[in-house]
Amino acid sequence: MIFCSLSSHCIILQEFAGTVKDVKVVLAGLSNVYVDYITTFEEYQIQRYEGASTIYGPHSLNAYIDIFTKLAQAMVKVRSKYA
Repeated sequence: MIFCSLSSHCIILQEFAGTVKDVKVVLAGLSNVYVDYITTFEEYQIQRYEGASTIYGPHSLNAYIDIFTKLAQAMVKVRSKYA
């Protein structure tokens, strides 16, 4: 069972979920949290509505992917320790 809000995060989590027996990953955001738009570097460069509305800059998506990858690895590591 994997719950997440962004497809790129689901792909990352599915990779790690397959490495541990019976793992269930649930990511739940804090209520009333809004992180604005997240775009690719290329979308940011075009500066259409989404790119112009990305408050964290052109590398936001890569930063999110990096952080969520580390989160998924840590979750699998902890799960493995107690499985």
